[in-house]
Amino acid sequence: MTQPLNDAPTYVGKCATCGLLVFAGVDRPDMARENAKEIANLIRDGHTVERTTAVWVREHSKWCRCNDKPAQPELLEAAVTP
Repeated sequence: MTQPLNDAPTYVGKCATCGLLVFAGVDRPDMARENAKEIANLIRDGHTVERTTAVWVREHSKWCRCNDKPAQPELLEAAVTP
């Protein structure tokens, strides 16, 4: 049985300074290499990484603005849009 995309397991990276999102990536087999690379970068940069669901990300989508880095919430939307 395939899991609905809304409930898809999703990795999130939270800013070490403000605790808001800096990354969200759906845990899909075809994205495993990309997610692993991004998660390694997040950990190296001192961010917190958690595993949650795409629904949680949509409900808590407050994106970090530290260092004036533009947030990229459209990446999650693209990943969960069939």
